Amino acid sequence: MYQMPDFTKMFDPQNMSQAMSTMMNMQQFATTTQSQMQAYQQLSSIWSETFQSLAQTQTKMAQEAMEETVQTMKELSSSQGIEDLMSKQSTWSQKTAETCQKNAQELAKVIQKGQTQCSDIMASMMQQNFKQAAKASKQ
Repeated sequence: MYQMPDFTKMFDPQNMSQAMSTMMNMQQFATTTQSQMQAYQQLSSIWSETFQSLAQTQTKMAQEAMEETVQTMKELSSSQGIEDLMSKQSTWSQKTAETCQKNAQELAKVIQKGQTQCSDIMASMMQQNFKQAAKASKQ
């Protein structure tokens, strides 16, 4: 026959404090929390720098694109006939496609750098957590 647990014993302050002291060492908890906060600050700083770098890179790309567009319009307006115009448009289209590909690769490198740095920090945090969990389970 099933017996109901005695909840008065379960919530007895003396039993709870013993269980809590067995489960966790408050000094270790504080150290873990502090190291995790430092890691989160590093992650935040890395992503902030990454987004700032992305914004600067995109601004530079936009400025270059506008300058290129102005130059291209000047060249197209000075075309001598339809064949010259088509040739210049073809050259401009090819150059634009190459520039887009180069810019996409450059942006991907900026993002990948931030991701790699963050992944390293996260992996380190996880290793520390696993070590501390293993240590706590042995106590």
